[in-house]
Amino acid sequence: MRLRQVMLVEGRAEALTVLEQQRGMQGGVQAGWTATHRVIPAGAAAQVARAVGLPSPRQPAPPREVETLVLALRIAAQQVPRYATVFQEQAQQLLADLSFAQRCVIDEQWEGLHSSLTPPLATDAEPLAVGHEPQAAITVEQARQAVREAIRSGQTLTVRYYTPSAHRITTRTIRPLELTSTGVRGWCELRQEERAFRFDRILAIAAHMG
Repeated sequence: MRLRQVMLVEGRAEALTVLEQQRGMQGGVQAGWTATHRVIPAGAAAQVARAVGLPSPRQPAPPREVETLVLALRIAAQQVPRYATVFQEQAQQLLADLSFAQRCVIDEQWEGLHSSLTPPLATDAEPLAVGHEPQAAITVEQARQAVREAIRSGQTLTVRYYTPSAHRITTRTIRPLELTSTGVRGWCELRQEERAFRFDRILAIAAHMG
């Protein structure tokens, strides 16, 4: 109940409903939201970290707990823009200790939730018909090579990226930071955060200086 009251004051109550339906995380997210709202007036990153139960470096959280906390922090960043930077920084600290595959899972969970809460811009997203699977114009190896060259040359990348959880294609400008065997970690201009992108979901890619 407290979370719904916060959502009604700071944002939209549908955020909680969708999250409950999709992930069954009511308890964890409610605790994080309630505690976060309590310290918002202070605007202190350390207080926010303690309030939402972020683990210390000596006590890393299990992946499922991290998933819950990251989603709660991203909802907070979206619904309370004044403290978006604080929430995003705390989410990135949690993600830093995860593997690339784990980051991909969390990022995809968020994209599905985000698409349910935020109408897409016409220039950013392409909804797909039910049952339609997008076709990639490039192979995984071509995507990997393009990323490798972009990192070597200091280029940015524009990609068309498919997210199954949202069943949507988005156009992203990425500043690649790290190449892995299955994808790339980079700064996403669309989301204004670091994101993990899988090669097998990149439909098209182009490099440019910037």
